[in-house]
Amino acid sequence: MPSFRPALWAGIVLATALLAACSSSPPTAPATSLLAPGVHQQSTQSPVADPVAGTASTRVAFTVFVPETPGPHTLVLIGGGFGEPRTAALPGPDNEPAASYWRRMQRQIPKLMARGHAVISFDYRGHGDSGGDLRMLDPAADMQDLRAIIDWAERHLHLARRASSTRADDPLVATMGGSYGGAYQLLLAQLDPRIDAIVPTMTWSRLDHDLLPDGVVKSGWLQLECFLGQRGKVRDDGRFVKLCGLAKPPQPATLDAVPPADARGYVDYLAGSGWQPWLRQQAPGRARPVDALLVQADEDVLFPLNDAFENYRSLKALGGDVRLITVRAGHVHSLAGQKNQAPVCGQAVPDAFDTMLDFLDEKLRNAPRKGLPVGTLCFATGERSAEWRADLPPDADPASPRVNIAAVEVAGAAPVFVPLSTPVPAGQVLLGVPRARLDVAGAPGSVALLGLGLRRTGQPPVLVSGQVTAVRPGQGRELALPAVAQALQPGDELGVMLWPTHPQFQHMKSVVEAVPVGGVLPGNAVRVSGQVWLPVTPSGGIR
Repeated sequence: MPSFRPALWAGIVLATALLAACSSSPPTAPATSLLAPGVHQQSTQSPVADPVAGTASTRVAFTVFVPETPGPHTLVLIGGGFGEPRTAALPGPDNEPAASYWRRMQRQIPKLMARGHAVISFDYRGHGDSGGDLRMLDPAADMQDLRAIIDWAERHLHLARRASSTRADDPLVATMGGSYGGAYQLLLAQLDPRIDAIVPTMTWSRLDHDLLPDGVVKSGWLQLECFLGQRGKVRDDGRFVKLCGLAKPPQPATLDAVPPADARGYVDYLAGSGWQPWLRQQAPGRARPVDALLVQADEDVLFPLNDAFENYRSLKALGGDVRLITVRAGHVHSLAGQKNQAPVCGQAVPDAFDTMLDFLDEKLRNAPRKGLPVGTLCFATGERSAEWRADLPPDADPASPRVNIAAVEVAGAAPVFVPLSTPVPAGQVLLGVPRARLDVAGAPGSVALLGLGLRRTGQPPVLVSGQVTAVRPGQGRELALPAVAQALQPGDELGVMLWPTHPQFQHMKSVVEAVPVGGVLPGNAVRVSGQVWLPVTPSGGIR
């Protein structure tokens, strides 16, 4: 598999050229919308070639939802998740607070229309009715497709314009979506100055870290990618089908078991996906500030809070009004016992979707700010509890409470709980990124699986925030663990949990028989020693 990095750099150069070319000739805006209120299936041509069809441009399919209220309208683009087709019909009412987060995202469309926003739901390149091949958000391909949609909207919809702008091509446009539908926003906002605000939720900063923690295949999610590729839900050059062969049973779960060129190609492909690789290539002053509301979940076992923390820091460094709310459930793993939960962050955010819509009204329609006080971040620490902070919580450090692991043998089926040697003082909260220094010994292909545990009086220990990570054998392995958020009660005992196998990493052939991908094999056994520092800080009080 070829490395993605040269292609990424070429894409950045081409995207910059396309951006300059497009900005020199803004589309002619109609005085009234050319579409009647209602739902319309549309398409346009992107200037990027379609290698699948062999044409010089690519068809981009989308659905336009025009509100009943007279224009001009502000515009909101909603992108779905990886492999998910666009919303082509008006969704039903959003009346199930604890329904799937992804179903609820699409059900915001009628609510956006009721607030006076026109909405466009689209098929990404290589998805649904759009042409082209999947590029994993290539700035020179996928992003140009989305810019072509905004060009189309300027020619066919009566869009509201920013009154303070001197540019005739400055419509009021925002973006929304989760997962893959969150990642596109961060990059599009940099490549298209018409984007005024973004709401990226449950998305990544470093995709390679999320799918390959320490080079260990997070098999459940890789399996989903393989399944979508084999079933034609996404179309590319066969890359995803090839990925299915990287770690088939009975091979171990690590990339050590596959040819180095294939392993390097897969890592590079993932590492080059999204806006953070683009940002790292930019000269000072090249990236622009953008107003953003980030929403992430501490129990998201695909994209943990670490991703939101990195995206928040990067956006804040650029300037702009950047906000962060965390809730409980995002990408849940049903085989690990996770369930959908209402997206709540304490009393101030009884429903994160309402907060998203209020944010868009504030940025696009000059509505008054609602919800959290200015400069306040909200971190959910329980079903109805939250912490307010003025900044991100600090990572654990050598002064933090420390769990000492002394040559613990991990084998068989049951997890091992290693408790903190001293009790946690009252008035504390577990919030932030744990740090670890570990020695892991085991046979080739063995893996240590660990997370933080919480044991309450008279109860067995439970996993905190649903977060499990993998560590390969080695000495003095220093690493950041997935971030956690948990309110504490008097008598709570914190510690580290170690598993020989876990649903997030084990074989899942029974779920999709046609797509067997690698996982931690039965019989996995390791010896673990070292220290884990816990991000325990004073609580600001239950909100």
